[in-house]
Amino acid sequence: MQSRSVDRYVFATTAGGITVSGWDGLPAQLEIFTVTVTVGSETVPDMRFYGGLDHHPIRREIQGWGVAVELAGVMQMLDAITTAKTDIGEVRAALVDIAETLERKWLGEGVRGASTPDSLRCFGDCPRCEANVADVRRIRAEVNRRRERYQYPDRYPYAVSGRSVHRITCREVKRSMQSLGFTSDTAEDEERLFRIELRAYTHTDVRHEEPRLPLTPEEFDRWRAERVGPQGGLRYQPCKICNPDIALA
Repeated sequence: MQSRSVDRYVFATTAGGITVSGWDGLPAQLEIFTVTVTVGSETVPDMRFYGGLDHHPIRREIQGWGVAVELAGVMQMLDAITTAKTDIGEVRAALVDIAETLERKWLGEGVRGASTPDSLRCFGDCPRCEANVADVRRIRAEVNRRRERYQYPDRYPYAVSGRSVHRITCREVKRSMQSLGFTSDTAEDEERLFRIELRAYTHTDVRHEEPRLPLTPEEFDRWRAERVGPQGGLRYQPCKICNPDIALA
């Protein structure tokens, strides 16, 4: 555990390498913040606040969104209201202040690639994301086309990427087909995963690797002919892992 000052608060922060379901339902690192909160004449020592968890976008316009809190500490605050040690306005203001302090910290760190409160709350549905829908759908369609071709190795014996040529059975080709982006286990996950991909495309520099492109022998011949220089120099090279049987002249 380490202490850090954020605005006027001193947070005891625990990272601990704990993996949780994060903002988009994807794996993330849990952050635990411990802070003593004073409201009126009531003090709640070592109250826990949590960052990095999955929060439903339905409440993202309400103050405090993005921060989870120790329920027992909230109950102590509510008990203080009933005994007139504080009032509901003070409790609300204290919780909002802590949430906004943590949000400024996350924006400063570029969490989720965000630089503004609106981009922090985007789930692939902001105006900037909507402007990129066609581009990301085109990328996904191409990825699906390549994965479909990969299912027929006899028809598509080669795979290419940049200047590299592979056998379709190459482990590097297989790895690219299993890369993180553009996959869904069920049809109902498709839109959610599309929005995650769209958000990453729009707000971060994350670009998931596209699978290698499987080619028929005829397509490969045309691809190779386009990569022979005017003096006969080759602008492609065989993979050193699978050593495909191709002419180098």
